[in-house]
Amino acid sequence: KELYYNLSSTYEPEEWTKMNAFLEINILQLLNVIFILIVIFFERKRVMNTLGWVLFLSLTSYIGFIFYLLFGLKLRKKRRLKEKENNFMFQNFILKRNELWEDNGKVELNKEYFDLIYYLEYNAKTLYYPYNKITQYTDGTQLFDVLEKSLRSAKKFIHMEYYIFRADQLGKRIKNILIEKAKEGVEVKFIYDGMGSLSVKDRFFNDLRKAGGEVECFFPPLLPPFSIRWNFRNHRKIVIVDGVEAYIGGFNVGDEYLGKDKKFGYWRDTQIKIEGDAIDNIEAEFLMDWAFVKNDTNIVGLDVDKYFLKRGPVGDVGIQICTGGPNYEQPFIKDSIIKLINKAKKSIYIQSPYFIPDDTILDILKIAILSGVEVNIMIPNKPDHIFVYWATLSNVGELIDLGAKVYIYENGFLHSKTLIIDNEIASTGTANMDMRSFYVNFEINAIVYNKDFAMELHNSFMTDVKNSSLLTKELYEQRSRIVKIKESISRLVSPIL
Repeated sequence: KELYYNLSSTYEPEEWTKMNAFLEINILQLLNVIFILIVIFFERKRVMNTLGWVLFLSLTSYIGFIFYLLFGLKLRKKRRLKEKENNFMFQNFILKRNELWEDNGKVELNKEYFDLIYYLEYNAKTLYYPYNKITQYTDGTQLFDVLEKSLRSAKKFIHMEYYIFRADQLGKRIKNILIEKAKEGVEVKFIYDGMGSLSVKDRFFNDLRKAGGEVECFFPPLLPPFSIRWNFRNHRKIVIVDGVEAYIGGFNVGDEYLGKDKKFGYWRDTQIKIEGDAIDNIEAEFLMDWAFVKNDTNIVGLDVDKYFLKRGPVGDVGIQICTGGPNYEQPFIKDSIIKLINKAKKSIYIQSPYFIPDDTILDILKIAILSGVEVNIMIPNKPDHIFVYWATLSNVGELIDLGAKVYIYENGFLHSKTLIIDNEIASTGTANMDMRSFYVNFEINAIVYNKDFAMELHNSFMTDVKNSSLLTKELYEQRSRIVKIKESISRLVSPIL
């Protein structure tokens, strides 16, 4: 205080204003230097991610450290994520209980994909289940009609988690069904993400709690909107009913997913309903998420027979559930995509609202094109995140130059996340083709080893082609200078998007 008063009395008002501004600027620069050191020495990020943040912090002295607090800093979350990682033992427990390695029909598998199955079983702790039934939904109205029937049929439990859950008409419809089932004595456990569902107030779920349901928020903001945790979001969309049916995919809960949002129009997405033993790995992942939000690491003592059923074959569809998140040392979803693309001999079909893969995936796609593999990519015609959209255009431009076919979906908003290889095997779920899905957010995908289902996804893709425009090399080269500048900037910051 004495120094402050001496300085203020020494300098004239105009000089003191300049001095004050000088001190503020240097404090901000000092903060940026501190955060740069944190990125380099403590965060242990990937090299490209580290370089991206160092560059961004160096060039944006005023706002860089604010963005890093919102998007980058993860030290305070490491302890909680370690707790979630400890629950990984629960998946080992389920593996031992099912004892399916010897008798689950692996000897009948196509040997072409055995290495992928092996990799995921022994590293991601997710079994291959050969006797499932799977149903695809691409229209929100159809999906939620079926989902509501499933929820109303529940007799024992409903487990549900969503990245986005709106307090609108659809959200109220779903909540009212959950209230009804909770009053009937059905166990209802519900998780919503604190960032994705920022628009919904926690008190919206009070009547569900009063009815006997349990509701938890994943990484809630402490003092919204000032303490928003942009990273480590639970991007999963999971519904499990009595262990008999499970839903995963791109659809959240909100009126816009019924095509009622004027900005986006018709919402084109992909959701799957699974019946069969593959539900066990989805259930295990939900229970680990539940233990995490409840801050309870002891979940092995649960009533296992209640949640993990002894089922007979219900179909002939082979499925592995692949999950990803910052609590895993290895990016299993990204790794599965790399292995799948490397398997392609004839064709690759990709749908993703965001196409910002790292250099590894871009390179193997380029190699596939140059090796004679037909590569088809479909992206939306409008952005819901500006920087991500321009970075997407920049990435597909490289592949167009080599011969990839890139389609722009024109009939509303494309939110589907699918990968189809040689019309024989497919991956679909919640993960986008971007770094956030591979490293930052919690995701869940299903790898489906079934030609009929792969063809079903392929047919859906070709139907979408009729509602899309082809982005040719000539059209891409005609984009304006301002678009090229936006692409360049977005591509530069893409490692931190």
